[in-house]
Amino acid sequence: MTTTSETGHVMNVKNFLDLINFCKGFGTQYQPSKTSIQIPSLETIHSQAKDAIDEIIRQNAAYNIAINERALLFKDNKPLSTRLMNVFDTTDAPDATRRM
Repeated sequence: MTTTSETGHVMNVKNFLDLINFCKGFGTQYQPSKTSIQIPSLETIHSQAKDAIDEIIRQNAAYNIAINERALLFKDNKPLSTRLMNVFDTTDAPDATRRM
């Protein structure tokens, strides 16, 4: 039996929204005296967390694009460097030169 477990910040934000909706389900009975756990405050925190996740996703996409572009630039370097070293081996250059 396979199981899938979703974890991480995205799930935490989703679960936080579920908590807010659960608290809203109490209706007028949910009246905490502490303002930081009142519904409007919780919704503000949820909105900030969601915005932060969206920004991370956007920046991660830009990072991955940059990494892929750089990989494309260097993809031919290994074959080229191998060929260059093989040609260099055919010269009369001293061994100390090759180790540079």
